[in-house]
Amino acid sequence: MPKGTSEMQSLRGLTNRYSAFPQTLQDFWALTSHLSRKDAWWYWRPDCENQLARLNTVPNTDIRLKHYDPTRHEEVVDDAAD
Repeated sequence: MPKGTSEMQSLRGLTNRYSAFPQTLQDFWALTSHLSRKDAWWYWRPDCENQLARLNTVPNTDIRLKHYDPTRHEEVVDDAAD
């Protein structure tokens, strides 16, 4: 459990890389966005603890993240602007 704003920002930074994948990460970000603000009153609610427990199960699942398989057809889609 994060103990303050800076630890919350670090945790959110760690999860940012994978935030586009499982819904669990998006739920965690939505629930904890108020805790990463510098001027926020720190209060770790029970629902934050529940969401963190769910978040801890994500690295142990292969829901969306898989190693590249060269035998399968893959398509890369890029939406970057010029």
